[in-house]
Amino acid sequence: MNRRLFLGYKIPRKIIDTIIMARTTLGDNQKFYNWVSGNNLHLTLLFLGITDTVEDEKLFSDINTVISEYEDFSISINGTGVFGNENQILWLGIDRGKEKLQEINYELQVQLVKTLKMSTKSKFMPHITIARKKKTEINNNIDVKNFMNSVYFPIEFHIKFFTLFESRNINGRVHYKRIGKFNLI
Repeated sequence: MNRRLFLGYKIPRKIIDTIIMARTTLGDNQKFYNWVSGNNLHLTLLFLGITDTVEDEKLFSDINTVISEYEDFSISINGTGVFGNENQILWLGIDRGKEKLQEINYELQVQLVKTLKMSTKSKFMPHITIARKKKTEINNNIDVKNFMNSVYFPIEFHIKFFTLFESRNINGRVHYKRIGKFNLI
């Protein structure tokens, strides 16, 4: 059975007001996006890919080897951004803690390269995806200037663990199933 796996951190609901504010900066253009619901808000530390060949025990051991080397730490969410040629993904940025997340991401890639038969990826940019452009609007160039200029007070979170999630599509909706928890020291 193929599984779509990623390591991440589930974002607490205290970020919802900021997302609502950022959403309003798009005015009528917000209807061209699918907005991530509170239950699916997360920071992806590393996308592991679609796999069916990895034994959970080996995968858990490799992830724990890396995660258990790091102390818990705080991050702050600040700023906005977009990915894609036509502003396909809207996100909130990570300010404080960004370098720590990048370091952990790199060490995980090095550790998992053999287990998952994956290559090390290019530079990782920590962010929280808050919206994806609807498929019907992919070629529509939507003005996101006001979104990009959004200003809000930084929001801080303390990260004590990361979670291994399986992403499932159920009745056309994405659901995340927690399949492992990895504590920082």
